[in-house]
Amino acid sequence: MSAAAGREEFDVIVVGAGPAGLSAARSAAQSGARTLLLERNNEIGIPVRTSGASWLQDMRRLGVPAHFCHPTRRVVLSGPGRRVEFAYDPPVNCVLDVRGLWQHLAMEASRAGAAVRVRSKVAALADGSLEVSGAEGPRILRSPVTIDATGVAAVVARARGLGSPGRRAGIGAELELYAPNWDEELLLLAVGTQVAPSGYAWVFPAGQGRVRAGVGLLAPDSGVDPAPYLRRLIRESRELSGAAELEYHRGVIPSEGPIPATVADGLLVVGDAAGQVLATAGEGIRFALELGELAGRVAGQAIRTLSTEAQGLREYESEWSRRYRGLFTLMDRVNRKLATFDDAAWDLALAGLEKAGPRVAELVMRGDVLQGATRQKLAEAVFPILGWLL
Repeated sequence: MSAAAGREEFDVIVVGAGPAGLSAARSAAQSGARTLLLERNNEIGIPVRTSGASWLQDMRRLGVPAHFCHPTRRVVLSGPGRRVEFAYDPPVNCVLDVRGLWQHLAMEASRAGAAVRVRSKVAALADGSLEVSGAEGPRILRSPVTIDATGVAAVVARARGLGSPGRRAGIGAELELYAPNWDEELLLLAVGTQVAPSGYAWVFPAGQGRVRAGVGLLAPDSGVDPAPYLRRLIRESRELSGAAELEYHRGVIPSEGPIPATVADGLLVVGDAAGQVLATAGEGIRFALELGELAGRVAGQAIRTLSTEAQGLREYESEWSRRYRGLFTLMDRVNRKLATFDDAAWDLALAGLEKAGPRVAELVMRGDVLQGATRQKLAEAVFPILGWLL
């Protein structure tokens, strides 16, 4: 690294220390690239912008230590006039210690050799460099490769003409509670026009009596603030009555499908910034961790081979597209249909899932509907509501 007159140079700069950026920084540093990770907030993992729900099999596959995962064995899907419960033994779902895991990943990136800085607000300049405002004053940073992991803001990607228009997004409001009366093995998802128009509500146990209760709505589909629906959710739950409020979270997740191009000369876009999310559930953590690792590895390889133009980075786009672009695109279509559901449609869909059984319900919640057998069973169970999409 060189520094003179407020200028610094690295091989790879990762902007944004969410799961995609943390994974990318670790991977790039492990490849031998001189890597810098920048986070605009004062602390990594704060504020919390996700409910942290995920899947145990994916967390194990991605090397997430078990103590960051709180498993749940029961899933309740609650609709306007129907309540469906599935039991899983062994458990398949988990709720993550978001702050703890994010900071663990930052330490892993540091151990791999990455420099990690907080309080670093980034602006992309026309020449491809970055202007960073931080505790040490403004600086100009340059690198042959930049990885944009700035979430829905897509700060660098949009400056380079790659970001989404940002016209449709999921808006979430969540309270983390101390609610010892809530069953720590019960994960609740609730739907319906009175609960979460165009979206869904959730209650996720995080362990040690902590519970995350939230509501996510689509904008502009619903055009309303989720916060009043969150208050109603808590007020009408006997198990949450009298719970202590510990933290309030808000978050935004893109809901427009994946962006058309995620590479340009010297640039890769990953995670929410790339629209790499499961729109039906507003879920992106497992994809961010996996595809962040891929982005960092390809960036490191490009540095070694001196091929940092778009063609040299194309492996990233072709590989993630092979794995997930079809799924993300399909789930965006399904999400747009779900946003139009009235209460009768929701009850019919839940009846279909109940008929299909816990294994199919699990695969549907995971988004694994491209599997032939699951696709057929789902089409049979909820046809004609979703069958025509699948």
